[in-house]
Amino acid sequence: MILHYRRAPEHPFPAQIEDAVAAYKALLDKGFKARNILTAGDSAGGNLAIASVLKLRELGLPLPGAVIAYSPWLDMAMRGETLETNAETDALVGKPILEAMAGMFLGEGTDPLNPLANPLENDFTGYPPLYINAGGAETLKSDAERLHEKAKAQGVNVTLSIVEGMQHVFPALSGRAPEANEELGRIAAWYRAL
Repeated sequence: MILHYRRAPEHPFPAQIEDAVAAYKALLDKGFKARNILTAGDSAGGNLAIASVLKLRELGLPLPGAVIAYSPWLDMAMRGETLETNAETDALVGKPILEAMAGMFLGEGTDPLNPLANPLENDFTGYPPLYINAGGAETLKSDAERLHEKAKAQGVNVTLSIVEGMQHVFPALSGRAPEANEELGRIAAWYRAL
């Protein structure tokens, strides 16, 4: 299922999480087993894939079998080191763009440290297996690294794949870049091994 969720700025946070949770509940209502559902997303969608599962846990619903986050944009407070250190190497995403997008996403009055808007502020205890990937040249690399550190420290079966020289959401280049094909192969092998 590809989720067409409400988007900011017309529908700020938490509309996206509400839509993801509603779609997940619909799958469960249709008889799908939670363990056979995988949530995945890239960039802001990576945040949504992660945060929606945190919301499912909060609601006491069965959690999906796994989560995949491609180049997740997680820290709405913009504290990631690579926002600065990779500013010259990231051809797609810069801090000024992210700051503007965070303002639209959060809307009026939402704290950028809200643990559902900013999953780096949440607790990952009991979270399902998680695969995180990022390009080594992207500004959001540190978001992926920080998520990996936090999830691992809280007992999550978590894998981090950083591919040096690659840009934001580089797996989208599958069929055109061998690094993307190789990464998708690693992700498939990881999922099959669960």
